[in-house]
Amino acid sequence: MIIDKSEFKSLKKEGGGFLGIQCFLLAYHERGLEQSNSGEKFDISLYKNGLFVNSNFGEKYFFSNESIISVAGEDGQLIIEIQENGEDNLLVFTAIDAKDLLKMQSLINEAIGVNEEIDEEPIVENKGSSWLIDKDEYKRLKKEGGGIFKSEAFFTAVHEGGLDYVKVGSDIEITLMKKGLLLNIVLGDKLFIPIENVQFASISEKKLAIFIEEDEEEKILSFTGKNSDLMLYMQNSIAKLIGFKAQTAEEILQQKKEQFERELESSETYCIEVDKETYKRLIKEGGGLMNMEGYCSGKLVEGLDNTDVGTRVEMTLRRNGLFISTDSGEKYFVAIEYIYTSVVGDDNGVDALGILIGEGGETERVIMIHSDEPKNLVRMNNGISAAVGGKTVSVSKYMKGKESAAREEAEERLDELKREKVPYCPKCHSTSLTYLDQKLDIGRAMIGDAIAGDKGAILGGLSGSKGKLKCLNCGHTWKI
Repeated sequence: MIIDKSEFKSLKKEGGGFLGIQCFLLAYHERGLEQSNSGEKFDISLYKNGLFVNSNFGEKYFFSNESIISVAGEDGQLIIEIQENGEDNLLVFTAIDAKDLLKMQSLINEAIGVNEEIDEEPIVENKGSSWLIDKDEYKRLKKEGGGIFKSEAFFTAVHEGGLDYVKVGSDIEITLMKKGLLLNIVLGDKLFIPIENVQFASISEKKLAIFIEEDEEEKILSFTGKNSDLMLYMQNSIAKLIGFKAQTAEEILQQKKEQFERELESSETYCIEVDKETYKRLIKEGGGLMNMEGYCSGKLVEGLDNTDVGTRVEMTLRRNGLFISTDSGEKYFVAIEYIYTSVVGDDNGVDALGILIGEGGETERVIMIHSDEPKNLVRMNNGISAAVGGKTVSVSKYMKGKESAAREEAEERLDELKREKVPYCPKCHSTSLTYLDQKLDIGRAMIGDAIAGDKGAILGGLSGSKGKLKCLNCGHTWKI
């Protein structure tokens, strides 16, 4: 919790003062302290009464030993799990010195008693359809298991059914320990299910089903979650504890492939939205991050169901298909066999790439982007053409064609200005001009595009006047 300077000093005095410090660590805050920014430098001190966290910008925090559930050191980071006002939170810091990090981790564990052998049996109260425990018992069990970092598995999920008095859609933290399952309903009750009551776990249709036995009746607890890898890990960890065969990495990968293929077959579109894990797996199957056959970026014009028009998108072509990542977070994949053809060219004065998606010559949709990187659009078009047997376009010819078209357009505009007798800059052909001669007492008259009222009459006799004109576009001046 955040405290003021005087309370910070008082608590340090209670902890033994300057001589009572047990460990000191300099680190950068990553997340967890809501009133401090990521990247702030902190000094972290451990005293006998708790952890003192002091920012270079003045914020001061104190966490008692009783509020610390667990601590871990991973990849140079100190990760502390705390519980305040009945809510769990993770504090994450990046240590400046790895040696200090290991020492801090060890001493905090010693202070909160994680290394002590605790043989007490969980106090479980079986009330009809659940095993309810109070907050103190939940905290004791979690500390006994070493927190989420030393547990068998941890998974943040959404309740889909099975817990009769818990609302469907409630967020639940599931911690698997050797003695059983700890369930923490966010802003709700805590439960402990002994491992001997857990019969089986499986994943089907993106749901984790845990089969339990309660009062000689079999029940199924159903959960969904965003991280499919953690869901699989939870399933396998339960299987190991209760004596079932866990899946190998190859089996898990094959399961993911089969699930994706089923989704593709049942999908009504060939351009399907995928989760982050599937996206990464498909990239790996396509040769990895560095093996691209085309890349371009731009603003979406049409073609992606759950992404707004105008959103910036990145497209990469790999041997297995087209990958699309958006600034709004959606990720899409089109298998190479469903890319029909592509077209690059001008769309109302803007460079555009259109990719036709379909099968058997029938177009299901067109994905189109506008971009200010025409060379990348041409290269992407050529990569698609090479993959599906279409026509390629020379980048140099495309750019020369653009330049030629631009020259023709400029010449046509110049001819029109001459026909209409509109004054223009001889250098850049802009019509935004300023008349610099002050003797006519008209001020700094804007002419050209901004002709209005009596000032427009000046243009009629401009050829007979003496003075200078200045172009507001390029700054060129000339006499008339």
